[in-house]
Amino acid sequence: MEHIGLLNKIIAAEQKARQITDEASRKRGSLDDELKAKAEALRKEYHERAQARIDAVRQQEELMAGESLRKLEESCRRDMRALEEQYEKNRDEWVNKLFSIVINGASDA
Repeated sequence: MEHIGLLNKIIAAEQKARQITDEASRKRGSLDDELKAKAEALRKEYHERAQARIDAVRQQEELMAGESLRKLEESCRRDMRALEEQYEKNRDEWVNKLFSIVINGASDA
């Protein structure tokens, strides 16, 4: 009978060990799923933060480009006004010079 009691204890210990390993396997599977979910959440968060930075930089670049374009347009307007002023001031002289060059040749101008 002592052998039967010993065998029962061995069987009980084996069943307990199996329960423990089964529980460990379930927890490992659960942990793997949890880690995958956390990794995906971190990836998503990183992507959102990166996109927010890209959007902020894009907006800043657009503002800077707009400002540069405004300055360039203003510079072109100033240059055009200066050119028009020169034209108005020197028009008659330039017309006469061109006429003289065409009629008399380049050496007389």
